Amino acid sequence: MPIKYNYDAGANIIHSHPYAELTLSEVIAYIDDLIQNSAISDGSIEVVHFDKVDNFLFSSEEASGLPPKLYELFNEKSIQATILVGKRDLHYGTARMLKTMYELQDPKYPSFVVRNDEELHRVIHDISG
Repeated sequence: MPIKYNYDAGANIIHSHPYAELTLSEVIAYIDDLIQNSAISDGSIEVVHFDKVDNFLFSSEEASGLPPKLYELFNEKSIQATILVGKRDLHYGTARMLKTMYELQDPKYPSFVVRNDEELHRVIHDISG
């Protein structure tokens, strides 16, 4: 599966690392895996690092079916917020599209798009208090 993740229990952060060519079915499999992973505590922050993705093999139209699945994850694990890290233009553009989809599904769900590690650390600090 071209989405690996590690869970930092101390910080309660899921660091997701998609890589290679990413398909929508792989994103759905990743979400299902997170939902079923009993080691992940409620209230975690999800950080998705897109830096190793070569290409996204789905259109925005295809991705429009993704928000209900994301909403299931957010509810099942009480995800506190999602931070999408898009350093390159391709990654940043896709991250913005996903953020828009999150907002359409639930306008109150906190999602963020950042371009670098400095912004990422600032947003995590702001969320965590």
